[in-house]
Amino acid sequence: MNHPNVQLAFDAYHLWPEKGLAQLLPDLVSRIGVVQMSDAPATGRNENERVLPGEGVLPVEEVLSKLIDAGYRGYVDYQIWSESLRGSVNHEWLRHCRENFQRLCLVRR
Repeated sequence: MNHPNVQLAFDAYHLWPEKGLAQLLPDLVSRIGVVQMSDAPATGRNENERVLPGEGVLPVEEVLSKLIDAGYRGYVDYQIWSESLRGSVNHEWLRHCRENFQRLCLVRR
């Protein structure tokens, strides 16, 4: 669809394992409206038990770096899909998320 109000949600958790994705980013970046970030725990990918970006096994820093290098300057959405964290969301946890994101943003240019 070629409409200015329709953009892609780049879901790094699901898309990054796609072979050749990094090479496609320069062509895709202008169509990305939001980047959704989450990470997989060392125990393996599990749809309902993810960890904060950068605290798992996915190459989160590489994903952000390649998107930025390709020209992405939009929103980044933290997706925290975790049964174990669901009941612990509080100000301390939100501060941890902010600090985590600031650390990951060191890849920015």
